[in-house]
Amino acid sequence: MKLVFAGTPEVAVPALDALLASGRHEVAAVVTRPDAPAGRGRRMVASPVAERAEEAGIEVLKPLKPRDPEFLERLTQIAPDCCPVVAYGALLPRVALDIPAHGWVNLHFSLLPAWRGAAPVQHSIMAGDEITGASTFLIEEGLDSGPVYGTVTEEIRATDTSGDLLTRLAFAGAGLLAATMDGIEDGTLKAVPQPNEGITLAPKITVEDAQVDWATPALRVDRVVRGCTPAPGAWTVFRGERLKLIQVTPVPERTDLAPGQLAVGKNSVHVGTGSYAVELLWVQAQGKKPMRPPTGRAGRASVRERSSAARSCPAGHAADAGSATPICGVVVGCRLPHARTTSRGRGPTASPPSSALQPGGTSHALEAVGECQIPFTGANQVLRLSCDLIRRTGPGAPTWGTYAWCVFLQDIRSTFFVSDQPRRPRPSGKPYRRPKKDPVRILAFEALRAVDERDAYANLVLPPLLRKAREKGDFDGRDAALATELVYGTLRRQGTYDAVVSACIDRPLREVDPPVLDVLSLGVHQLLGTRIPTHAAVSASVELARVVLGDGRAKFVNAVLRKVAQDDLEGWIANVAPPYDDDPEDHLAVVHSHPRWVVSALWDSLGGGRAGIEALLAADNERPEVTLVARPGRATTEELLREEAAVAGRWSPYAVRLTEGGEPGAIEAVRDGRAGVQDEGSQLVAIALANAPLDGPDEKWLDGCAGPGGKAALLGALAAERGAMLLASEKQPHRAGLVAKALAGNPGPYQVIAADGTQPPWRAGSFDRVLVDVPCTGLGALRRRPEARWRRRPEDLEGFGPLQRGLLRTALDSVRVGGCRRVRHVLASPR
Repeated sequence: MKLVFAGTPEVAVPALDALLASGRHEVAAVVTRPDAPAGRGRRMVASPVAERAEEAGIEVLKPLKPRDPEFLERLTQIAPDCCPVVAYGALLPRVALDIPAHGWVNLHFSLLPAWRGAAPVQHSIMAGDEITGASTFLIEEGLDSGPVYGTVTEEIRATDTSGDLLTRLAFAGAGLLAATMDGIEDGTLKAVPQPNEGITLAPKITVEDAQVDWATPALRVDRVVRGCTPAPGAWTVFRGERLKLIQVTPVPERTDLAPGQLAVGKNSVHVGTGSYAVELLWVQAQGKKPMRPPTGRAGRASVRERSSAARSCPAGHAADAGSATPICGVVVGCRLPHARTTSRGRGPTASPPSSALQPGGTSHALEAVGECQIPFTGANQVLRLSCDLIRRTGPGAPTWGTYAWCVFLQDIRSTFFVSDQPRRPRPSGKPYRRPKKDPVRILAFEALRAVDERDAYANLVLPPLLRKAREKGDFDGRDAALATELVYGTLRRQGTYDAVVSACIDRPLREVDPPVLDVLSLGVHQLLGTRIPTHAAVSASVELARVVLGDGRAKFVNAVLRKVAQDDLEGWIANVAPPYDDDPEDHLAVVHSHPRWVVSALWDSLGGGRAGIEALLAADNERPEVTLVARPGRATTEELLREEAAVAGRWSPYAVRLTEGGEPGAIEAVRDGRAGVQDEGSQLVAIALANAPLDGPDEKWLDGCAGPGGKAALLGALAAERGAMLLASEKQPHRAGLVAKALAGNPGPYQVIAADGTQPPWRAGSFDRVLVDVPCTGLGALRRRPEARWRRRPEDLEGFGPLQRGLLRTALDSVRVGGCRRVRHVLASPR
């Protein structure tokens, strides 16, 4: 079809890219809002959609109003078949709506009829919705009220801001819009009227709407902050100035703060709400960059002032002993009755005063409390706090006891404690030595961080990291093998290693920063799970800590690993695992590094005695054999069998096993995408679908849950041999991207879309063959993906049954009458 695309902001660019890349449609022109002033210089800047269109060499139309005669005349001349719209930003008159044969089709970021209006994403977060999505509908003169062509759903995560969610919806919706255009062209899609119930409105969020009301519950405060980030930005007021709140998190265990009262602890800043407190994670003062709010620890700094400053504030006001009065930003006083001794032995100290911020920004009188608490500051007055002692000398002065809380504005670079005594010179030790950068261990650390931070899978993260390291040089096959062992070995034995580390430190494991824990886990694996000598394992881990964590935390890593090195794995397991007779499931969980609930679930499914469950758990921790697949029409098994230690597969005609492991990414066919890594069981599923007998045409195949793309790539190659087209559908946009990458270069026609398989954008009976690999617990593939055992919780399993049934129902409905009714349902898990 000939299309005219209408859109303006960055969020519309993925949809334009999807239409340009579809190959089925001609984007004849783009309609966008006129250039607008931006930046400090107020220079006229084109919209992101206009810039992308100009890069692609597409005509750009920028009418002041869509009813301008010149624009309507040009649109009539182009004569588009359809006009897809994404966040254009202007109302379309009836005369414009009537020009394209198939009308104007809007991509709207909600599940209509919910959240009709300009800010659906912001309102869905602020309302506490758990699921949202995107819809394509035919534009009418009403507000987002036209009949719907298709939808795609998206989960709203607990930490999502409107910017995060809108980005994911932009990519998911791009695939949905492209599929909608295809369906309109084919005649396989029809628009369904919206129901009359469930209508909610989402008007534009104003700056006034974004002001935080501290009297509301903590969850409401959190939702307002997330919903208004990045625009217009949640904010609060103190002393007549604004402070932008970028990220907060509820703290249910803290209920002692009044609404708006702020408490600054050693490592956190809490504010009271109408229920329990929230912790401030990121704030931004006017004219400043985003920053973490200073805590009690941040206030301690080096001595900058001495002598007379011991008895006065920076503005020259004398310290009024015995008072607690704010003087020019400095609070001074002396000897509170609950003084205590500092851990560093510098004498008694006391806690600073507190203040509160009520809704509306009223500052209350200061009062002495038992922890660091300071007034919530104004927009450009983010406070730093120092609780260090002033030691006063001279006639009549007490040796200890006078103290000051020095509270300064953020633009003063450091706070200080005051002392009349000269500082001891820093001892001259060994000259500073730069840490040695070990590319193997740095790569392993990066892979573990990706698994931890982004919920990535190691088998998807590690290959590109290895390829990049190999391209830089000085990274051979032995380095790749060691990095692979470090990553997978650490993930397999994570539960055991966590128990060992926990026994070697004096704090709960949850209080150790995740990057530090990753370095420790790598070190523990080298000590207890490999043949690397003890001194080499400790030294290499400490050097890694110095590179990625800094010298300070490297000392902590060194101390812990030296404790771990005092015993071997069997000795540590005997020390940290409870006796089998006392708690068999907990014993097996620690010994074999599985969550307890997984041990219980597998044991219940397996039945029998201890030997059977131990054999299964031990098998999960074995190194998996690497199996390759030669994708038909692109590579052959003969080509792969020329690799070292390669043998033919047992069952699949396209399988080749690497008996000695190795690095698949170094194989040319794998690197080019002509072959891939895929277990034989997965290959057999695709082959079985392709070989099932069929009556009638064999032209359209569907992979209903295609991510991450292994089976889709093989199916696409098999379909291409018969001249069939494969549609690969995946709900999650980032996984749909992996599918597209796996299918890149496929010789036959294919299409990848991001769509919800329970509410598909295609019509029933549209396909000849259908495969659906429904989501499951992942417990059947722990050898290949060891980190999956730590991703699931028992409560996560409750939603699998309805989801699987919905996907299977859609898959059965998607097969045409007389087509292949052997819909393949892949499920490898006891639950």
